[in-house]
Amino acid sequence: MAGRVIVIGGGAAGALSALAARRKGAEVTLVRRALGATSVSSGAFDFAAGVDQEGRRLAMPRAAQVIAREHPRHPYACLGSSLADALSRARALLVEELAALGVRGADNDSRNLELVTPLGAMKEAALAQGSIARGDLASWPSDARIGVVGIVGHAATDPSLVTNGLRAGGRDAVEVYVKLELDPQSALADLARLLDGPTKDAVLTRIALAAKEVGATHVLLPTAGFDHPDAVCDALCAMNFSAAAELMNTPPSIAGLRLDRALNDRLMEAGVTVVIGDVKSTSANAGRIDKLLLDDRELSADAFVLATGRFLGGGIVHQERFREPVFGLPVFVDGRDVGDMWTGDLLDKHAANDQPAMRAGVQVDARMRPVDDGQRAVYDNLFAAGAVIGGYEAARDATGLGVAAVTALVAGEAAATKTSLSRATTGSSER
Repeated sequence: MAGRVIVIGGGAAGALSALAARRKGAEVTLVRRALGATSVSSGAFDFAAGVDQEGRRLAMPRAAQVIAREHPRHPYACLGSSLADALSRARALLVEELAALGVRGADNDSRNLELVTPLGAMKEAALAQGSIARGDLASWPSDARIGVVGIVGHAATDPSLVTNGLRAGGRDAVEVYVKLELDPQSALADLARLLDGPTKDAVLTRIALAAKEVGATHVLLPTAGFDHPDAVCDALCAMNFSAAAELMNTPPSIAGLRLDRALNDRLMEAGVTVVIGDVKSTSANAGRIDKLLLDDRELSADAFVLATGRFLGGGIVHQERFREPVFGLPVFVDGRDVGDMWTGDLLDKHAANDQPAMRAGVQVDARMRPVDDGQRAVYDNLFAAGAVIGGYEAARDATGLGVAAVTALVAGEAAATKTSLSRATTGSSER
């Protein structure tokens, strides 16, 4: 008999945990007070990247194993021997649940995509929304002449940074400037709307003419619209270009908004109940959480998943001391409980140096259950996913949304399994 799972969190980790639990047959409620950081994501999913001693790029699973070995408090390390399986299944979860966005990776599943950021840097990612994955440089010929599109007079779509980065990497790249009447304060969003509406063909024709004038064979767009980005890229390819793709996004992120919308659609389609509210208190009995008190209602469940993020989402706060505000879980940095520590001891005055405070979060076991300093589960039926888990800093170790997906998969499935066991035990005792 399926049990009940409550997931707390408004971002990708919360949504993916809910979907993972639902796929296991649990009755799932997602509680959130607002959207998480998903709406500012780049459109790509980093799992792991790295190079070997000779400077050769590592396959994604191997790079993840290196991270786990070198960072023993990282969530990947917590998974132990099940890491490879969790990576593979989390990747599949994203591809299946985000099929509407055409999420995919390289033809060789173990190879990362090689993508371009709006700042001209090369970025490795395991998966990306389809319109962005098309821009995998490793799949473009070395002699491609890459046209980078920008709108005249709008800094948000300035292609010079991208072309400079591509040239530095040995690529032939050229700016493609197009004149469009757009609001300087919202040029990117306005361009997206033009590509969604009846003016799409006219705008793409102007882009194609400008790109052909400079001899481009491949085209990178600053955005491919909100609604049908793959179709926009297909339409541009049909104008005699070998390939067309969308750059990775920076905030304000159109790709992030697409991701947030796609996750919300999947939650509704999967039958997940979404409740808007703020958790005011919790109730526990015999080492188990049994209910949440929201603003105006009480919710009970057999298992719970905490996916409230870190500092941005309010999952970890510092008000005189570090704390996790929903369940009062201990907060760790590199295995040390830092609840009463002064923040200054965990920050370096030089921003480019290591900042231990940025790794603050709850500590988990292999099933993603938050544990105390003795590695004992604080609550038997509580699991965690995403950035609320400490031990890593996504910006430094390039694990980003990959950690969210992997921990969400493990936590969601473990919560659903816990509900089944709870119901079976209850049923047996009742009989």
